[in-house]
Amino acid sequence: MKITSKRYIVTTSAINSYLYRVLTSGVDLTQFLKNPLLFWMHKNDNSPGPYDKKIPLGRAVDVKREGDAITCALGFSESNPFAMIVYGMYEDGTLNMLSLGALPLEWSDRQEDKLPGQTGLTFTKTKAVEFSCCDVGANDEALGVQLYDTNDEPIKLADLNPHTLIALATQHHPTILSNSNHTADTLAIVNNAIAVGKMDNQYATGLLALGADTESLNFIMNAVKYSTIKPQLLTCDVPNSLRLSLNLSYDDIHRHVAGGIQLLREFAPEVYKAKYFEKHDRLPTVWDGKLL
Repeated sequence: MKITSKRYIVTTSAINSYLYRVLTSGVDLTQFLKNPLLFWMHKNDNSPGPYDKKIPLGRAVDVKREGDAITCALGFSESNPFAMIVYGMYEDGTLNMLSLGALPLEWSDRQEDKLPGQTGLTFTKTKAVEFSCCDVGANDEALGVQLYDTNDEPIKLADLNPHTLIALATQHHPTILSNSNHTADTLAIVNNAIAVGKMDNQYATGLLALGADTESLNFIMNAVKYSTIKPQLLTCDVPNSLRLSLNLSYDDIHRHVAGGIQLLREFAPEVYKAKYFEKHDRLPTVWDGKLL
């Protein structure tokens, strides 16, 4: 194995060009250090190229935390011809960037956890999966981190959203809808969101897995508020006069459709319940078998 004569920065807490960041202090290296593999452009690279670009180049050597950075030297396998090419390019200075591949565990969208100019999430806890050599970096101090899911599949940047992360939270922190960490009010709101077709059980379970702290509760309430009613719920059989109003809010139906709320309650009770829930955060009262 040939080891580089220089050390390199793998990651820092700086914002990357995708406007999110990963806190160095929250990167768990425990498992990675047992098998510190080094790849080219991340281990699940699917771009065209010879096979030897997709197998390990070698190993990260002497991994350290130095201030806000994780650094290492690079050890390249002499049995991999492509690894020897990459080694030479690091030694002559053509390449000088690395990238951390990590599994996100915890994150924050609080403004106080963001740096000026940051619009994406702050990943407060991650698990190192691999280090990669790379060509052009997204982080001036290292490279934008490649995130992986629990199946070791890369998370596409286009898919980096609360739904993706909630699914990961569900896998890491399994829970049930009766989670005692949440108040009855919170559980009722989430269960009612399921009842009116705004979310399914898996999504709701993931939301509740985020915890009962103020930040998580705000996130849960926003997720409930901004989740849309399932389209199939809006395909019910209603009079033509009501058809165009199905996509309106409860208030807009009340203001602009004569007798719209009453018609909705009579001809599309499930849609009525969903619209009512969107406005009041609770389901309408049922009296003597009838919706009020």
